[in-house]
Order: sequence, then structure tokens, then C-alpha cells
Amino acid sequence: FSTYSSSLDGQYTCQSDNTSRSVYITNANPAVFTSKSEIRVGLITNTVIDVLVDGNPIPTANDIEWFFNGSIVSDNEYYQLNNGNKQLRIINASSDNVTGVYQCKVTTSTGN
Repeated sequence: FSTYSSSLDGQYTCQSDNTSRSVYITNANPAVFTSKSEIRVGLITNTVIDVLVDGNPIPTANDIEWFFNGSIVSDNEYYQLNNGNKQLRIINASSDNVTGVYQCKVTTSTGN
């Protein structure tokens, strides 16, 4: 789009060959760009989840929080937060202790 208006809000899908990705476009600020996905891993595997964020003001590490099954995630024996909290590394992802739902919340002075 060359310009944005709220009438353009909605779900858009880009399809190429056998691959498609969906994105929801809205005037949200901050904007979070990532796809919903299911991640399956083998035994003794580290898994990385990245999130791309933008906004005005640009979100900082203090603006980005990760949650596991509704509880906030911090660096510990199971998790490492990297790249200004834009990356969550799950250590030994095959463990039952890290199986569940992960969410990322970005909050700036203009909203979340």
C-alpha cells in the first residue's frame, strides 16, 4: 500500500508456489510482525522464537515481554532472552517443563 487508512485493516495472505504466509494489518502501534505457528522439536533440542517489532517510539528491550502458559518468562535454566528481548531461546525444548503456549507482548507509551 502506498498509503494507509483504517479501511485497509484485515487479514492478508501472500502465496507463492506451495507456501503461504498470513499477516494482519492494522494501525496498531507498536506493530508486531510474526506468524502464529506450532513448533515441534526432537530430543535435547534448543529452539529459537524471533519476533520483529516496530513502532513510534521504537520498542526497546524493556517494552518486550515473553510469556509461557500465561506466566512471564525470564532468563533461567530453560530460557535465554537475546537481541533486545526480540528472541526467545528455549533450552532443551523437548522437556515437558517448556511444552505449552508462548506469547510475546510489546508495550510502549502509545499502547500494546
